Amino acid sequence: MTPSQERAYLAKATAAERTAYLSEIGLIQRLQALDPVDRDAVLSGVPRVGMSAEALLFLWGEPYYTAGDARRYAHWYYLGSSFDLAAYGNQYTGSGTRVDVYLVAGKVVGWVDYAPSDESVGRRIR
Repeated sequence: MTPSQERAYLAKATAAERTAYLSEIGLIQRLQALDPVDRDAVLSGVPRVGMSAEALLFLWGEPYYTAGDARRYAHWYYLGSSFDLAAYGNQYTGSGTRVDVYLVAGKVVGWVDYAPSDESVGRRIR
């Protein structure tokens, strides 16, 4: 959800109103359209190798930065650690760490938590 959608969702007074809103914006339909294994991963909050790019978007939200085409080969970069992303979703905070996600043919093939060292940061500045 976008930040404005989140605010609209949270402003709903009842669970029924919130569910109706999710259906109105198409979120429920998108979740139901996922492969059952991907849907289980999304509901558990834990990514898995082989999950679709769409399922990863549900799980961690939009990446901070992307390179490539997810339908072929791509890197998606998220700020924070994979533990924080699993617990809280993408908060777009600069915690000093990031997760590099590798996608091939629209599927997650792996991810790496990356904490840049002072030395690598210094090399980029120069």
